Amino acid sequence: MSSEKLTNLDNLHDMANGDQEFMKEMVVIFLEDTPLYVKELEAAVKNNDWEGISRVSHKMKSSVRVFGIESLVDSLVALEFIEKEDNKAEVAKKHLSVVQEKVAASLEELKADFQI
Repeated sequence: MSSEKLTNLDNLHDMANGDQEFMKEMVVIFLEDTPLYVKELEAAVKNNDWEGISRVSHKMKSSVRVFGIESLVDSLVALEFIEKEDNKAEVAKKHLSVVQEKVAASLEELKADFQI
């Protein structure tokens, strides 16, 4: 894994007005919720549930932006608008792979940064 950080906590810091305890609470919620969203996304991709893919991707996008994980945004946007794609299944699998990889790495990074 590269040493470049996936997360940028500037948005979270601004939201929290620098309150470290609030930031840690938000990180804990992100650590709990995000793997569940990824599981939902995996199931939706497996079942070619285009509406489900779009819904979950849209939900994830907000929190991903709060945590500054910009490398995930393009894939989430592509998944959110998957119904416009000609080759939906292939595109969905490609972007799901990116989401799985980046989420796993981001969660580890946040755990280390906040000593959770």
